[in-house]
Amino acid sequence: MLLQKFKAINAEHLGSFGDLTVDGKKVALYHGTDAPITVALEKCGMYDVVISGHTHRKKVEKVGSMLAINPGTAHGFEGMATSAFWDSKSMEVEFVELG
Repeated sequence: MLLQKFKAINAEHLGSFGDLTVDGKKVALYHGTDAPITVALEKCGMYDVVISGHTHRKKVEKVGSMLAINPGTAHGFEGMATSAFWDSKSMEVEFVELG
């Protein structure tokens, strides 16, 4: 069903890992299922931003010059449902509560 929704809006589903460039910044998108892989992505020096989840805990953290982001939980596990918006130009992150 999720893949059908992506197809309906002409979006690409990247699976559990994606690697892309946004405004000249290298971005890794990883579900975060394996904590050691998340840490390795954050420390490897290949990315300007690593966006991961799985823990359902909001996070914005500088690891060297790299920005690590976890948007929290869209389901509201362990508190309020949240998402994160990353500004690729200013490198600022804003969390929003989901209704």
